[in-house]
Amino acid sequence: IMGIPLLAAALVGWGSISLVYIYVLVFDFLRCMGHSNVEVFPHQIFEALPFLRYLIYTPTYHTLHHTEKDTNFCLFMPLYDLLGNTLNGKSWELQKQISLNV
Repeated sequence: IMGIPLLAAALVGWGSISLVYIYVLVFDFLRCMGHSNVEVFPHQIFEALPFLRYLIYTPTYHTLHHTEKDTNFCLFMPLYDLLGNTLNGKSWELQKQISLNV
């Protein structure tokens, strides 16, 4: 699944070695951000644009994967957890509390 964007770019003629490097850097940056335990997205963004909750994963969201059983498995996009019924219902409230330093 993670190679689909690179494969698609190559198939339409947009593939390049630079694209591979950029993709790997962005992928690793997002992975590190998820394990950093530092909230970079304030909860107000998710309240103003609720659909972003399912497109952006946060460190709080990922922390629940490590602290609670059988939940929040997706890497980078909570939409898949929603579709697979593994989304933890506490994710957004916990993210709000942490971003407010409560």
